[in-house]
Amino acid sequence: FPQQALLATGVAAEAAPELQRLLRELGAVTERADRRLAADACVGRPGCASAHIAARSEAAALVQRMPTLAASGVRLQVSACDKRCAAPPRTDGGVLEWIARPDGHAVVLRSRPGAALEWSGLAPAEARARIAALERAFARQRNAGEDLQTMLERIGPEAWNAAVDAALCEEDERDGD
Repeated sequence: FPQQALLATGVAAEAAPELQRLLRELGAVTERADRRLAADACVGRPGCASAHIAARSEAAALVQRMPTLAASGVRLQVSACDKRCAAPPRTDGGVLEWIARPDGHAVVLRSRPGAALEWSGLAPAEARARIAALERAFARQRNAGEDLQTMLERIGPEAWNAAVDAALCEEDERDGD
């Protein structure tokens, strides 16, 4: 979601709440706490010939499933192809990235520059489940106020992978797989 704004001038103070309600109904971001502000997405389908997914709708849905990661400063980046047009500016909080590819999608978790965990060859449903599992594992493993990098350094990669795998198994059991 590119950072864009709508400036409404000449609106009477008493009409502002109604305008805000209408904008919210249309899907506009009207609050600073809106989780969609933690997501970046390329145009995706149907607007891009290279796209393998509808990146913007995926990002809007996925960012709602990662409240703890988003609140800790992790940005969601959804790219509908390997060009990665959704690449956000560098963030200190980390990036959770979904890259759509014709041979299987990838989910990449970057806690800091040069440090990444990648799961590839995923079907779209598996990518969604992986992102939900990463959220659940982070919510369970982190200490209060701890960011992603600090938590990863504290528990180590083996414990982190075990926590994510356990969260994935829960997702499979819940879905009846």
